[in-house]
Amino acid sequence: MKIKVKKVSKSFKKKTIIKDLSFDIDDTGLICLKGESGSGKTTVLNLISGLLKIDEGSIFIDGKEIKDIKNLRKDFITYLPCGNSLIESLTIIENINLVSGISEEEASRLLSKLKVSSSVYYLYPREISTGEYKRVCFARALAMDTPFYLLDEPTSNLDEESAKILIKEITELSKKKGVVVATHDSRLLKKGKSVCLDEK
Repeated sequence: MKIKVKKVSKSFKKKTIIKDLSFDIDDTGLICLKGESGSGKTTVLNLISGLLKIDEGSIFIDGKEIKDIKNLRKDFITYLPCGNSLIESLTIIENINLVSGISEEEASRLLSKLKVSSSVYYLYPREISTGEYKRVCFARALAMDTPFYLLDEPTSNLDEESAKILIKEITELSKKKGVVVATHDSRLLKKGKSVCLDEK
């Protein structure tokens, strides 16, 4: 299975953000979207996930255009945005097992894998630290178990220990799944193939 981004362009209010972008995402491996703020990294993730409409060009999964694929973000792509994505009215453990459908035992295993203390499992998102929050988000993403993962600045605003944990898990994930990361983090950039967005 492969995602093919073919000569994709996107503009907002006549300002070109993405111009004739082409690259492939294999079913395993890490691709890092590299560029300054405003270069279009998040836009590319939004286009691949179908959250934004493509102006020109096409994006395919196994030869089928994403606009024609039902349940794109359920069956094929897990998208982890940069901002807050947990449901505030659910506890940490509920955010994992109710959203993904996995058991509480499996949710606990994933949280433990991300070094999230069991003492926060029944707290609410507003009651945990930024580092814990990001790791919980990643655990929930892992629970979705789709072929491809899109991660927007997963290590931003993190302490060193939390960043190291996520970098390790992202690297491990890329050995089994196709992973695309929008990032400024040099530690991640060294581990994947870079697609530079600064040049239009």
